Amino acid sequence: NKTKKDAPEAHKYENGACVSCGSDAALAGYLKGDVDLDGDVDSDDLTLLARHVGGIEEIKNDVSLMNSDTNDDGFVNSDDLTKHARYVGGIISSWDQE
Repeated sequence: NKTKKDAPEAHKYENGACVSCGSDAALAGYLKGDVDLDGDVDSDDLTLLARHVGGIEEIKNDVSLMNSDTNDDGFVNSDDLTKHARYVGGIISSWDQE
């Protein structure tokens, strides 16, 4: 498991705000699933996330890492990749769905 590097472990982002300190990630470009920070969630984001999870190319941008944590568990791993694929593929229409 690769941890998000955007904030100390005490921070947990939900809907763009940290529930522990109240910081607003939306001001920094937060859009869940938007790994490449182009303002859209699509297959390009899924590819970047797959390369990160597969160890091919590390995501180093803090906001990209935060956007990659699609299940909000504090880690960027295959669970996020699966959820992202389901979202991009239209199987789920909301990040709140399983």
